[in-house]
Amino acid sequence: MVAIRLRQGTSLEKIPNQFELIHRGSIRFDASDVLFSGKTRSEGLSDVVKLDLDKRELKNLFEAAVRLKFDDDDDVPGEYFGSPFLAQALSKMFRSLVAEAEGSGDQRALIHWQEWGDWDCHPREQDLVVRRAARWPLWDGWSFEQRADALRHCAAPFCLSEEQVRGLISAVDESRGVTRQAARQAHARRHVTDT
Repeated sequence: MVAIRLRQGTSLEKIPNQFELIHRGSIRFDASDVLFSGKTRSEGLSDVVKLDLDKRELKNLFEAAVRLKFDDDDDVPGEYFGSPFLAQALSKMFRSLVAEAEGSGDQRALIHWQEWGDWDCHPREQDLVVRRAARWPLWDGWSFEQRADALRHCAAPFCLSEEQVRGLISAVDESRGVTRQAARQAHARRHVTDT
């Protein structure tokens, strides 16, 4: 069972086809797959929507969401990449896949997911997080804790150690220095060209 928690400002709405629900117009669920817990619509909905997915469906949904989040074309909207809600959902899905492999005794799947979840085995994703975070205009004004939280959200579903967080923060700071220096050099070249 997978639960998607609805946050303030997020809503499910019925569309003319009574058998289909849309979440922000981008993810479609068949109504028979959505089980509301708690109160009925007339009493006010609970903040949890439960989906009954088999392990193949969960695995495919998880892999698709991870691919979207870590797509290398830098076209992924920040609302997805740095979203604490997507980070939490991906982390829950990942933990569910690990738990399912443990519970079923599938050692091959368990080893696969444990190895897959090792952040150090994902240099492409690490570089992507650093590159995107280096462009955040508010970075310089953030505290260490704010930077760490933001990077944890960006890296999810990977669970980062304190050492890995510190390494990412250093890499972002270094990249921002290089980025600012490159911008100054480009500005100077434009100024020389204009004269």
